[in-house]
Amino acid sequence: MDSSSSYSNAQFLWWKSIWRIEILGKVKIFLRRTCNHWLPTLTSLAGKGVVTNRICPVCKSKFETTVHALWRCPGLKSVCKSCAFMKGLLCHDEIHFHDFFQGCLNRLRAD
Repeated sequence: MDSSSSYSNAQFLWWKSIWRIEILGKVKIFLRRTCNHWLPTLTSLAGKGVVTNRICPVCKSKFETTVHALWRCPGLKSVCKSCAFMKGLLCHDEIHFHDFFQGCLNRLRAD
């Protein structure tokens, strides 16, 4: 089995576990879109030639990526402070949302 098959199998098992979680279907679909970078962030729209400015309209200092829009933007600090499990989670602009979300799941399971 080559490494791409192993990754595909691991990814399949990961998604299978996500679909088993008892949450609303629209939340699962949102997670799928987010993990696959299918959300219409300014960075993804710029890559398709739809917009030219990738700067976040909230903080006006970083490119609006999926991770930035949902986690890193300074405009979200009040939201993050209100969620106890989010304290101490490591997240940076270059992280893939899939990896970040896995960290969130691990944290929730540990609590």
